[in-house]
Amino acid sequence: MMKKTILWQLLLIIIMTSFFSCVHDETSSASEVSILSKEYISKSLWKEDEKYIKNVKKIFETYSDPNYVKIKHGEVAWNYATTVGNESFLEVPVINDGKVNFTLVVKREGDRIFFKIDPNENSKKFFNLLVFKDRKDLSGTLKSGNAQSRNDCLIVEKTVTWTDTVTGEVLQVDHFTETRCTSPSGPYLECMDMSPDATCGSGSGGDSGGGGGGDGYSYPGNNQNQQFFDNCGALKRQATNIDFREKVTELDKPSIFNKTQETGYAAAYGPKTNYESLANTSNDNLKLPPGNKYFGYMHVHLNKEGVVKIFSPADIFTFLTGCVRNAQEKGTMEDAYAMVVTSEGSYMLKYSGDGNYGVGPHTLLSWQSWYDREYTDLFENGTMNQPNVEKLFAKFLKEKVKIEGLELFKTNTITTSAEKLILGSDNNSLESIKCP
Repeated sequence: MMKKTILWQLLLIIIMTSFFSCVHDETSSASEVSILSKEYISKSLWKEDEKYIKNVKKIFETYSDPNYVKIKHGEVAWNYATTVGNESFLEVPVINDGKVNFTLVVKREGDRIFFKIDPNENSKKFFNLLVFKDRKDLSGTLKSGNAQSRNDCLIVEKTVTWTDTVTGEVLQVDHFTETRCTSPSGPYLECMDMSPDATCGSGSGGDSGGGGGGDGYSYPGNNQNQQFFDNCGALKRQATNIDFREKVTELDKPSIFNKTQETGYAAAYGPKTNYESLANTSNDNLKLPPGNKYFGYMHVHLNKEGVVKIFSPADIFTFLTGCVRNAQEKGTMEDAYAMVVTSEGSYMLKYSGDGNYGVGPHTLLSWQSWYDREYTDLFENGTMNQPNVEKLFAKFLKEKVKIEGLELFKTNTITTSAEKLILGSDNNSLESIKCP
């Protein structure tokens, strides 16, 4: 029986790809839950580049339609993703009807990543064993290994020591070298797989060409770029959520802008996000309902003379002291948002800092004084147009609020697009950075 086990393990080694670190302690058989769990939990035999896997997973889930992909191809089993190199190459099985349909290959070139289909039978055979074989038959310890890049291929050298899982006796030591090319002959994922609502083939990058056109998708670089990328992904997912879209559509109407009181909704944690109406205060403002389950809110600014059609200081204060803190306690600060819908456009506040800030009533009063003075000047000078409103607000965030990680986005729920607005380096212009 032991000899049969060793032979089976050697068969596995022949088709292994991308393994060069210590073995996991996982010993249980794969289940449907472990294969396709929402959160990434590595089920590989070896330690993987989890940063790369999680970033790629987030990009895929941002741009793809999971129902479309599931019906056409199957489900992507991210828990079994394997990597080679430092944030450079990844393979992950796509499961359909209880077996591997194909391997999804993700290659990084600079700040772009590319999704391709690899129908290679050896790769499918390996992942079928990795996903569906009992882990008691797949034990081993990797002693050393390295990878070198050469002409679009990776030379992977591995030394694997197999041991008896009960006694610890060394049973076999294998030394082998594999060449693993990172440009499979299979096709790119089709445009419709990655961007169901896009006009395919326009060559405008990830939003339309992405998979089918081969233009790739933006991959996060430094920490600041990572925060921007994360916020863009969150806004994209939010804009495609049916319930969220319905609420925004309900607010984005002339009849709502022309009312005498503001209208809005608070978003609450629960099995499903629940939207509750915001109450009007005596001074014609809105406030969050009591409790700590509210991580976001949306509201309108009216078409009244002198009304600034962007966030007020009170809006920012509510976002930072309510939404961000509630999200920090109940979920993640990435969930938090504040949205204002106006006849001149819609805007979103997001926060990507570490939570190390403090604001109180005196802070709000100081903000309000600056805000009233500067926007009154715009109004009295006859320059209260929306570009100037946006530029002054960006200046307000940079020069007065000064909270690291607080970011302003202009959004369009209909087109699911968003752009970050910041004050230019000259402190006198507005810069726009479009989400990928």
